[in-house]
Amino acid sequence: MTDTWKKFKQGAPEAFEALYNLYVDDLFNYGCRLTHDTVLLKDSIHDVFVELWKYRKTIVDVQNPKYYLLKSLRNKLFSNSKVVPLYTNNQFDDIFEKPSDELADRLLLSEEQHKWNKKIINKLMNNLTARQKEAIHLHFYHGFTYLEMTSLMQMNYQSILNLMQRALKALKQEAVQIKHA
Repeated sequence: MTDTWKKFKQGAPEAFEALYNLYVDDLFNYGCRLTHDTVLLKDSIHDVFVELWKYRKTIVDVQNPKYYLLKSLRNKLFSNSKVVPLYTNNQFDDIFEKPSDELADRLLLSEEQHKWNKKIINKLMNNLTARQKEAIHLHFYHGFTYLEMTSLMQMNYQSILNLMQRALKALKQEAVQIKHA
């Protein structure tokens, strides 16, 4: 458990503000993957933080505050709306720009390589299903373990493993096709 989380649970307003500042962008970015309704999303993020402060004394100690907040937001979105649309293929043209930039930066050999990598990663991601995109994003962009993903995605562990295996296999197959094209 982080020191900031401990201080927040003890009622320190500056720790609460630090948590908000640290995670609000991640919550918004993740929420954009779950709904196109930005009003609903902003209201849900607000509700998450209001309830976080209100129930801080009874909230369990968590090892990963980011995971806890993303899970809370996902639950709040589902409870605040009857239907939350999941990923759409067109949505990922812009959404995966940031993660693909980060991945491409790791592989960066030149500016041209960077541009090529970004284009390829976006093309590869657009060939995945909505759930596969969500799983890849949670695992590689947010760094969640498969076990954490089971709760967040409301799937059992074996289903997460199967989903990731199919996603990675699809990415690999598409990458091989692109390489040989």
